[in-house]
Amino acid sequence: MKNTLMALVMLMFHLQIWAQSVDHYFDSLRGVYHGSVLFEKFQQYKKSPGLLAGLKNEVALLPNDTVRQIAGIAIFRNLYGYKWVEDKKLVKWINAIAKKALHPDIKTLAEDTRTYLVDGIVGQRLIPITLPNYLGDSISTGKFTAKYLVIDLWATWCGPCVQEMKRIPGLKKKYDNLEFYSISFDNDYRQMQKFVRKKGYDWPIVYAGKDHPLWEYFRVSALPNYFLVNPEGKILANTIHELDAMIAKYVKSK
Repeated sequence: MKNTLMALVMLMFHLQIWAQSVDHYFDSLRGVYHGSVLFEKFQQYKKSPGLLAGLKNEVALLPNDTVRQIAGIAIFRNLYGYKWVEDKKLVKWINAIAKKALHPDIKTLAEDTRTYLVDGIVGQRLIPITLPNYLGDSISTGKFTAKYLVIDLWATWCGPCVQEMKRIPGLKKKYDNLEFYSISFDNDYRQMQKFVRKKGYDWPIVYAGKDHPLWEYFRVSALPNYFLVNPEGKILANTIHELDAMIAKYVKSK
């Protein structure tokens, strides 16, 4: 906690509030509370007082009410969807921030962030996606209209992504009406290309890259991230951790 607070205090020391945009502070605070830090916090607080309470205690120690609110929004943005905290508790927190926002820009940021993550794209039709695989051949999601499709968002630098990907061959054997379409958000096409060649995976693994618009389209808060699409092209569900449970809820095994 000390290191995180020190980073936030240093951030405050260099800031003159509103000299730059709220978005700038939001991005900076998201960088402080990135995924690996949140996992460390989960380990630290899981017994007492709990992750969300521990994070709120940290935020409360910050010396400025404005940055406390922005920090809360940043934590919501990075933490929503993880199983460490119930989503409804996070929504309650960001609703309170929006209601008591000290500045119109903070209120807008809180409401937009909540809408972006909570509403998501579940229930919508999947947009057509065509991306190159490791051989450079274009692969489209349109070829899978006769089966259920899992959109797997990943990157080679994401340890949990690489680990979870090992399980996909087994899931493909378990479900004969299910396909996978893995989209890499690596920094470099060659990173994905080298990885796939080494592993020899045989389902469509394609490259989008770190700045591709699909990152925003899928409202990515963390990797790996999975979306289940039915044969009619409707997005049925989204999960970060519970891939097996998501598939089992909608797809019949052999």
